[in-house]
This record gives sequence, structure tokens and C-alpha cells, in this order.
Amino acid sequence: MHPRLLKTFLAVARTRNVTRAAAEVNLAQSSVSDQIQALEAELGNSLFTRSRQGLELTPAGEALKPYAEELLVLTGEAQAAVDATTGKTAGRLAIGALETIASARLPAWLADFRAAHSGIDIRLRIAGSGELLRRLGDGEIDVAFCFDRPGASEPEERFARRTVAAAPLVLIAPPGENRANFDLAELAEKRFV
Repeated sequence: MHPRLLKTFLAVARTRNVTRAAAEVNLAQSSVSDQIQALEAELGNSLFTRSRQGLELTPAGEALKPYAEELLVLTGEAQAAVDATTGKTAGRLAIGALETIASARLPAWLADFRAAHSGIDIRLRIAGSGELLRRLGDGEIDVAFCFDRPGASEPEERFARRTVAAAPLVLIAPPGENRANFDLAELAEKRFV
């Protein structure tokens, strides 16, 4: 079983949809379907069935899933071990970011990172905060850059958090309506902010 096929299998299992899985693994939908068919042929079993909710894992697919996850981890570890013998840092880093952070902050940071670690393959995903945290929790990305919302909720204990930058927010409103003591509900009712 080629790791590429297992990665595609896990993307389909996670998204339960060929189109979304194709976007996740950067392939055409037809390539995702071909890879799933190749894996099913190799294993001699169907891995998915169609339902109203999307694609569902068959018992064979459920049995394969934990092994596929472990095999991909082992593949990454094996590559890292081989790369370590050359003294060169290599690997993959999947980064998720809000669009504003990706366009304003990441270019300089990634250029510096790339200069120091040229052997690291960087993948960037743009999404909203909720989607970024879901992807981080599911292991689809290694790090997420998003805005901290103090007091919004307790931080999730399973994630390590670090503030890497801070920027002031400025309210721009029509003359006479730019007082500093607006609350967010009151601001939401304004015609122009």
C-alpha cells in the first residue's frame, strides 16, 4: 500500500466526500476516485458505501483506518530518520492561517523559516478560526495562526498556544459616533463602521 493511497483514503474517510477530499490532498476528483479504486482492488474489498450523509466506511474501511494512520506516521518517522543521517533537516509542515494573517504576517515569517530550513516542504491552508482548530485537532495541520479572543472561552487544553504578534484595533465611524465605549452589540446595529 503506497502512502499516497493511504493519505487519500484518510482524506475521504475524514471528509466523507470525494470533492472535499480532493481539495484537501490537492488532486482532481477523478484522481481521488482512481486512488480509492486502486486501494480497493489491492485489498480486494470495498472501503466506502454511499449514503444520504455522504460516503461511509465499510467494515473493511473501518478496519483499515487505524492502520493507515499508523503507517503514515511510521512513513514520516522513517523519512526523518533517513534525513537525520545526512545532518539535513527535512520533512513537511502543514500550516493553517486566517486569510488576513496569511497575507499580512506569514510571507516574511515563512521567508525567514524557508531560509533557515530549506529541506522542509511547507503547505498552507487558509480557513476560518473554527475550521483551523478542527483541522489542528484532526492532525490535518501542524500549526494554526489565528486571532486570540480573550475571554471568549477557555483555551483548549490539547493545544499549546503562543502569542506571536499583537496589533491594536481601531474603530472608524462617522463623525460624532466614534466614542470609545461602544459594546459589540451596539456596534452591530450601526449602518457604517
